[in-house]
Amino acid sequence: MVAGWLDVPERVDVCVISRVLMILEPDDVADILDYLSQRALTLLICDDIFNFDGDSPIIRTPPEFIIMHDFRRILERAGFEVVELALADIPDRECTGFIVAANRELKRGH
Repeated sequence: MVAGWLDVPERVDVCVISRVLMILEPDDVADILDYLSQRALTLLICDDIFNFDGDSPIIRTPPEFIIMHDFRRILERAGFEVVELALADIPDRECTGFIVAANRELKRGH
């Protein structure tokens, strides 16, 4: 997407990201969200999500290590704000939630 191999429309109302962020390095996740910040009004993220200390980082678990993506910080840097979290009642369950994030800049101009 960021490399230009995927033709994303100039503007989309809702962009669904499902089971992708968990396999990417943090810089790649930030690049994708920066790219989408110019196009997507709302993001719906469904990925590996933990309820963690009142927050919900996206994680990936490659063999022998774990990386936690601080989605709130990465989304805020890209111009999005988290408007809704739909998470499991069980605090340590993964893959059981959704993050809805609104684009602060595009929302004003829409």
